[in-house]
Amino acid sequence: IFMNRNTKNFFSGNMEERVVSESRTRLNQWFDDHTTPWSITSDDGLKLNAYYIENEVQSDSVVLMAHGYLGKAKDMSTFAQIFYPMGFDCLAPDARGHGLSEGDYYGFGWNERVDYKHWIDKIIEFKGPDVKILLYGSSYGYDDKW
Repeated sequence: IFMNRNTKNFFSGNMEERVVSESRTRLNQWFDDHTTPWSITSDDGLKLNAYYIENEVQSDSVVLMAHGYLGKAKDMSTFAQIFYPMGFDCLAPDARGHGLSEGDYYGFGWNERVDYKHWIDKIIEFKGPDVKILLYGSSYGYDDKW
């Protein structure tokens, strides 16, 4: 099952739109200030992009965060701000066909399960074989990746 890309906006026209927009801007700024870009190449040749946040405190734990359907890695900035003070490094990939990652379709977990295995391998390569990895997903990111 595959689906073509489209856009969504749950907040358009709501009274809270301005408040949500201001909060999202602050969250995105924090995220941008703390991230380093990472990338991998999928088994079918797509460049997949992610954002890595290395905790200022030495950490042996990384949370791998998967965004929801039609989302992007930056949507996970709220969760990164929760996990970061708990001592976690954070990795937020853009799933194939989402955000800055290449791809023209969504695999609803079929291809992404392999992509996330490669992200796990990259974390282990970066942090070492004793790293503890927490898998966290929101909506579609939870259902299809784990």
